[in-house]
Amino acid sequence: MSACLTLNFSNRASRWASVLSRILNSKPSYATSCLSIICSGNVFLIFFFAIIMTVYHKLAQPKSSAVQPIHDILFGMMSEAIYVTVQADLKQKIYNGDFPNLKLPDERSLAENYHVSRSSIKRALNVLVQQGVIFKKRGSGTFVNPLYLKNNALFQHEGSNLGVSDSFRVDGKAPSIELLDFRVIPATPEQQQALFLSEGDFVYEIKRLRRLEGVPFMIERGYVPINVLPGLNREIVSGSVYEYVENTKNRTVTKSFMTIMAEPSNPEDQQLLELSDREPVGIMEGIFFMDDGTPLEFSSMRLHYKYLRYNAFVSIDSE
Repeated sequence: MSACLTLNFSNRASRWASVLSRILNSKPSYATSCLSIICSGNVFLIFFFAIIMTVYHKLAQPKSSAVQPIHDILFGMMSEAIYVTVQADLKQKIYNGDFPNLKLPDERSLAENYHVSRSSIKRALNVLVQQGVIFKKRGSGTFVNPLYLKNNALFQHEGSNLGVSDSFRVDGKAPSIELLDFRVIPATPEQQQALFLSEGDFVYEIKRLRRLEGVPFMIERGYVPINVLPGLNREIVSGSVYEYVENTKNRTVTKSFMTIMAEPSNPEDQQLLELSDREPVGIMEGIFFMDDGTPLEFSSMRLHYKYLRYNAFVSIDSE
């Protein structure tokens, strides 16, 4: 048994030596780091290095001309993370009003400020252009879209999930929650279809009133499968359910399918949202999914019409 392991390790060592030789020719700094790891005597680092070298060896096989070296793959992953971070930070600075003249610094200045490549800056800016947050004016620079900024004064996503508490802000303040009802009910056929449940399954029904600075603006009814989130209680649902999921289940709500419409207000809307009998409500219905694809909630939100806005950015530019 030990002879087999020794032979296997010896074979791998010879392959690593061959890989190191190739790296030395193309990336001398990488080879120096690899040799330092081997000489360090750190068992964990050597084990990690062995995995990396094995993957590199597999990818370096001449099976296809499209196979990328491992250092290119790792570099691509780092570049992906960099541009996402830059894009998120720029968006937050725009919300914070850090560009009072609505003009962003040029790409070279941004690259120097963030200590990243211009390609990462360009990629981050292109994402913001596609989202309608900024626009590029040929020969003049890059500017914040004032209409986008105005219309997003209410709806500003600041959290890591799609919950209402993380999405609605007025001067950075989240809406307060008043729990109106919390109970367990059999799932209706509509809820079964939306949440992939079977006949006889049960859901939590959560009814809450949301206020912004004391003013009611939303009646929220949510239906959460018991088998997905057992143990919910009144205390938990009086706060952010999605934050609870994130903190206790290590899951985030990252996707949703939404339908937006309007209809005349009913007596309950008029009472809770302080509407007259002639004023309508906006309705947002949706299914919210966790990052593993599991549907967490089927929700219906009835909004005071003054708080319902739908923004769309349309572009036929080639950029």
